Amino acid sequence: AVSVTVMKIHETRTATDAEVLEAAASLRVCGVLSASLQGDALSAVVVLIPAVLHCIGFGKSKMLTAACRCLGSISRRVSTVADVMHALLAEVISMLADSVRPSTRLGAAYALHEVLTVLDMELVPYLTQLLVPIMGAMSDSSTVVRRVATNSFCALVKLMPLEAGTPPPPGLTSTMLA
Repeated sequence: AVSVTVMKIHETRTATDAEVLEAAASLRVCGVLSASLQGDALSAVVVLIPAVLHCIGFGKSKMLTAACRCLGSISRRVSTVADVMHALLAEVISMLADSVRPSTRLGAAYALHEVLTVLDMELVPYLTQLLVPIMGAMSDSSTVVRRVATNSFCALVKLMPLEAGTPPPPGLTSTMLA
């Protein structure tokens, strides 16, 4: 479902306006299809998460919206939350701290908010890994990033009473746990 254009954008880090529109359309199709995929087909979509995450940080609003919704749809369907959260913790958290490109921070904030909204209670084991970066984004120089980060923080705070005594999620590296 994800076109060659999305993979090309992921590899070359550049795109024309026509390629951005084609990538956004492909991401919308991927998001819709992932809602009904199972087994190997769903696994093939999960492998595309790094390309979808790159589209989030690309800085084009049409692609950002489509990529966030696609990521939300994939998150809703994966068999284990760890599949999505490992990619998010590895990529999106560093994107949220990008001091050079505000569009990357905005994309990361929207992506986190979309996943937080979709996964809700399943995020309890990951609260400590998510809270500090989101709190940092709440003081971002961009008003929009601050607003999205504040909404994400509100979504996480309501889960905090459930986190006590929850063991850390399996498979996280020592840097992710720090």
